[in-house]
Amino acid sequence: VTEVSLTFDQNMQPAIAYVEAGATKFRYYDSVTRTYVTITIPNAKNPLLTLDEKRDEFKGISDILIFYIRGGAICHRVQRERFEIEHTDYVLPPGESRLLSLGRNRGNRLQVYFRAVN
Repeated sequence: VTEVSLTFDQNMQPAIAYVEAGATKFRYYDSVTRTYVTITIPNAKNPLLTLDEKRDEFKGISDILIFYIRGGAICHRVQRERFEIEHTDYVLPPGESRLLSLGRNRGNRLQVYFRAVN
């Protein structure tokens, strides 16, 4: 295991994204099947997790989000979609890039920080 990212949902169920032997894997609690599920996201790298809304009054509408780089773009998947749909957020500049962090900015928006690696 070379990378790890961890978060908890509003019910304190852990979710973990990790890179094992070069493959990005994601383990989360599936509330539909009431079991932990592990998926592999092909050709993804540098996974980061977050809970999009931590305040109690938004407990019913908050989601775990997994962000990663794939095919030269920053992509994410959402818990309410059972992590099945990939959304492309931003096409990265040419060359190698790495996700550094993600979190809420002062405008109360989720912001992803990345840098070019040369």
